[in-house]
Amino acid sequence: MMRPKWYQALVGGVIWTLGLVFLGFRLYVYYSRWNNDRGISIFDGHLPPVPQYQDTDNASQNPSTSDAELSKPLQDSTQEDIVDKPSVPRPTATGPTGEWSLAWNNKSIWPDWSSTSPTPNGASKSLPTYSISHEELYRYVHSIMHFNDEWPFERVSCPSGMGSRYDKLRGDTDGSGKARYFFALNLLDAADALPRLMSTIIETIKYLGPERCAISIVDGGSQDGTWEILTVIKSRIDDLGAQFFLATSRDGSNDAQSGQNATLADLRNQVLEPLKAKDVEPTHSLSSVYSSDAVVIFLDDIAVCPEDILELVFQHVNQGAQMTCAFDWVLNGTVFHDVWESRSLAGNTFFEVPHDGSLTHSKDMFFDDAPNKRRYKKFQPLQVYSCWGGMVTLNATSFAEDTVKFRATEQTDSDCYMGESMLLAKDLFSQGLGKILAVPSVNVAYSDDEATETKRIRGYVSDHINNDISELDAKEIVQWQQDPPELVKCLPLSEQVAWTEWIQSV
Repeated sequence: MMRPKWYQALVGGVIWTLGLVFLGFRLYVYYSRWNNDRGISIFDGHLPPVPQYQDTDNASQNPSTSDAELSKPLQDSTQEDIVDKPSVPRPTATGPTGEWSLAWNNKSIWPDWSSTSPTPNGASKSLPTYSISHEELYRYVHSIMHFNDEWPFERVSCPSGMGSRYDKLRGDTDGSGKARYFFALNLLDAADALPRLMSTIIETIKYLGPERCAISIVDGGSQDGTWEILTVIKSRIDDLGAQFFLATSRDGSNDAQSGQNATLADLRNQVLEPLKAKDVEPTHSLSSVYSSDAVVIFLDDIAVCPEDILELVFQHVNQGAQMTCAFDWVLNGTVFHDVWESRSLAGNTFFEVPHDGSLTHSKDMFFDDAPNKRRYKKFQPLQVYSCWGGMVTLNATSFAEDTVKFRATEQTDSDCYMGESMLLAKDLFSQGLGKILAVPSVNVAYSDDEATETKRIRGYVSDHINNDISELDAKEIVQWQQDPPELVKCLPLSEQVAWTEWIQSV
């Protein structure tokens, strides 16, 4: 009678033993991975060299930087070295491991903005305060520089294959050999977004060709380690051969957090400053380092994949658009986020928002624009009046020459209150540049968890297009409408509840 219980105990013991062995193995793997590349201290020579490039990175080290040079102490570095790759004190072999924190707080190790460096006009040269440990920094940098590695952050998974669809983006249409793609970001306390965001940007740059790419980032005074992470990543991207402009602008950080559009417009204009040729009056022409068909790729702090960026650029270039937008989603991919800024060709919000601000009608996208509603449901690109969607592409020349710029509604303006994206759309239409495109196959979100659900519901780009065809399908091609809608709905100031109609005059 006891025999069955004996067998049960035996089987249970075996299962527990196997479970403990598996757990021990996983702990050993994580411990090994944590100590991988730790033989070279973060404090050895110039900050950064963490993590060291691996053969799988497909990126060459800076040939001018030798191992001996990297091990020089701080006092052996020139001022020029400190500006671009600041040195940090080396901890003693027997010293306490906590010695790094005091060294990191010494701001003399950070870039000296008083010397010549690519700082966009209007950006502050003050630095954020210390806010991240070197262990945390290592984890972030490792994750950013290793696109397919899930350690130490779980990120939305991204397809690695591109097919041949985007091959033509790797060439130079004007034959100049100059930079064609300008990534622009305004970031504030965005450390959690950086592992997927910056990893995707770097992977996209490798695909397009680093010599064809530039990045400009203005940090709004982050206190969560965003600035420190970007400072390390800057040298990695410099080593790839792409241009990287990094600056801080702390004055507007509080306003940016509270959504003051004047500040957001200023920050977006600041991040575009490196596009401009200096000392050219009365207009600022496109800098000679960029091709005449240069494209700005503006990204919020989103979870995004390379195919999202490439498809947006592909549509922008091949449709001859002036501005092209993704779709950004919240609530696990169920509600379009940028409804405040986005208007259809019917002049209305992408979905109806009643006076009480509820989301009752959020699933009924393009409810009063039947032709584009059909295109949206088929994941085909469609023309809109205005949009943002977490990521946009823009023609660089218009901004470099100050033909258009981001602006905020003035109190004396006859227009009702609008965000900077809607005002940009108005300015583009007023100049006959109203080719504004929204691409339903490009769907992004503001966290990896949200992006995972969004991709599950909305699909990846590769679920909706043919990766092996490098031309637009006939059904994708947009028939452009030249004139804006006669009426465009705008949201009044936040303290007002009612929505009003705004007459568009161009």
